[in-house]
Amino acid sequence: MTSVARHFIGVDLHKKALQFCVLDDRGNLLHEQAVKIAPDAAGELVFANFQPWQGACRVAVEAVGMNRWFVNGLQARGYDVVVADPIKLNLKVLGKKTDKRDAREIARRLWLGDIDRNAKTWYPNDEVYGDRKLVRTRQQLMKHRLGLNNEIRAQLRAYNISPPARTLHSAKGVSGLLAIEMPNPALTACLHALTRAMADTETQIAALTEQIDKRVASDDRLQRLQKQLPSMGAITTLTLVCELGDVHRFRNAKAIASSGGVVPRVYQSSDTAHHGRMTKRGSRSLRSVLGQWSVRLMARDDLVSAWAAPKKQRLHKNKVRMMLARKLLVGVAVSLRRDEPFDLQRCLGR
Repeated sequence: MTSVARHFIGVDLHKKALQFCVLDDRGNLLHEQAVKIAPDAAGELVFANFQPWQGACRVAVEAVGMNRWFVNGLQARGYDVVVADPIKLNLKVLGKKTDKRDAREIARRLWLGDIDRNAKTWYPNDEVYGDRKLVRTRQQLMKHRLGLNNEIRAQLRAYNISPPARTLHSAKGVSGLLAIEMPNPALTACLHALTRAMADTETQIAALTEQIDKRVASDDRLQRLQKQLPSMGAITTLTLVCELGDVHRFRNAKAIASSGGVVPRVYQSSDTAHHGRMTKRGSRSLRSVLGQWSVRLMARDDLVSAWAAPKKQRLHKNKVRMMLARKLLVGVAVSLRRDEPFDLQRCLGR
């Protein structure tokens, strides 16, 4: 009996087209092709081009925001799909960057096993992806509301007008802003337009917050975690769980901390090593809630305050806060992986 030949397919995906390259089990080029993507075809015509190699093949594609329809479609058809981190692939280092060269390089590195060893990234399912979009969309709306708030305050400050309330997006603040008449009709129209936009944004934030509360209340695992973690709400709980994803994918504590970007940059050459600022790689939402959680604990929790007191004497408070954020992140991930209660005292090493 002859063994079934394996094929390695590298895909360079774009909005309107994709380029793919097929190598055999010896790394020889078998086929390469550019395929146009029709928005109304649901990908059926695209997937038909991969059918000749469907038996025993692996497909590698970069982790970009528009690839979910493609990866889900391949997985539903039984393909072995590898999603690669584009930063770790670093295709721009080749000098000449074209779609054909990118597809060839992805296929070559998949055949060599380099993607599996160094560039493979975790691909969340639709449920986890939906939870991520839920918390991230709320965070984006919060930033938008803050921008509108600052714009309104700047307009009032220009004419030395006191804000009607401390919190402008509250019901009292919105009604007070709509009652203000500026020196000319154009300025009044701008103020009222910004106010209405801020009020609409606040309504959408409240709706997403309610959806997050329902999501946490419907999951026993999330409810237990929220009760175990000190000074923790539904938003922070859901963000931690969905942004961490499958905690079994991390090799060690350093990999967990790196996923949140709470590790320092390292520049090393020979016997010289310099540790700089945080990398800020990974999830911004995860890093944001970790920072807020650290601030709350340092201000309210006696155990954390006792842990942080001697460190604040020799380090800036922001560095201490990031040290705490890293410990909390690793502690939560280890707790989820071992399926055991979170222990803050053990997390701090006290």
